[in-house]
Amino acid sequence: MSQLEISPVESTSESASEYSSFYVWTISGAAFVYVIVAFGLSAIPSLSRLALYASVMLLAMLILSMGKLKLSLWMLVLTLFYLYLALPALALSNVPIYRLSTLTTVFLGTLSIGIALQNRMLSYKALTYGAIAAAIINVVAIFAGVETSSHDVEAIGRYSGLMGNANALAISMALAAFLIWLYPERFSRQVRALGIFLVLYGMYITGSIKGVLMAMALFALVFMNHLVKLSMVRILAYLSAAAAAVLALYGGLTAIAAKYSTQIVAIDRILTAFAGENASINARLSMIDFGLNLWEKAPVFGYGLNQFATLSKTGSYAHNNYIELAVSGGIIALIFFYALYVIIACNALKQSKDFCIRLLLLVATLFMIDTAAVSFLDKGIMCMVGVLLAVSSEEKAEESDRYQT
Repeated sequence: MSQLEISPVESTSESASEYSSFYVWTISGAAFVYVIVAFGLSAIPSLSRLALYASVMLLAMLILSMGKLKLSLWMLVLTLFYLYLALPALALSNVPIYRLSTLTTVFLGTLSIGIALQNRMLSYKALTYGAIAAAIINVVAIFAGVETSSHDVEAIGRYSGLMGNANALAISMALAAFLIWLYPERFSRQVRALGIFLVLYGMYITGSIKGVLMAMALFALVFMNHLVKLSMVRILAYLSAAAAAVLALYGGLTAIAAKYSTQIVAIDRILTAFAGENASINARLSMIDFGLNLWEKAPVFGYGLNQFATLSKTGSYAHNNYIELAVSGGIIALIFFYALYVIIACNALKQSKDFCIRLLLLVATLFMIDTAAVSFLDKGIMCMVGVLLAVSSEEKAEESDRYQT
């Protein structure tokens, strides 16, 4: 294999000769810029626009190679989904320009990165190192005292770095780790360890419950990577030990919280949520109830993009992908969007056992994220969806090819 990595599976069976090195490096560079912005700079408008420029550049370069591209069903589904939301929104006077701009950027970025990966025009490592770089930039920003959140972060202990939102930062740092551990054989032990550090640090510094759940999902992914190689006896032993550890951890935290704060904001917020005392979660549960009531009145087509914010009079999105989609586009929007997850899952079943497990775990993680984030408008989350659509669409590769570095 050439030193230039262009395939999402790094296969030695395909040659890079179909595309020039300059062409591939240019596409990888544009994707790298998009990922850094999507995963790390969303709260800085002047830099956030770079994601739109990079996605347009990516799409333009792909159009130049249209005759060589291999197209898949997921590309059509993704396009129909965003067109279904965008076209009616153009007729609505209360949809902000920035919302349409975000929708366009997310669509173009997801589609372009997915197509480039699937057609072996883009380095998977370029995407992964872009996400890692974005996470490190935010770590440095937090240490330097740079903060874009409007909240008193010192008082509440929840930092957002350059993402403008603590939950968004926790998710983006965790997704960087997931990109590493989707193909752990491609990365050194140091890089894999860095991925684990990023998800734990993101959980700690943001105080995000999502961060805790993402950390648990990552450890499940790491655990399953080793589990599939073991005998059944060892698998049962490891599962028993893991179950005992979870029970011991829960019991220990509960006992500590009975007398003291755990000093870990995310854990404290989980414990207050169990006690029904977390104001943020209670507010979001109210949003879900309100959203379901709206959906019952327009179940098929919904009310249009951004209409939850208008109808709820909160000026805010629903903090829940299912509710935001149901209100924005009804059952049709839900079917279009979650057809993408179904495609990933169906493609996963055609892969080798260990890669299938990784893909299915990541799909389950996406379903979990959607309970507390509006994923279809999030550049980082949808970039991950595009990656999974691309790599799962690859024909099953031999293990020696799949993990060739």
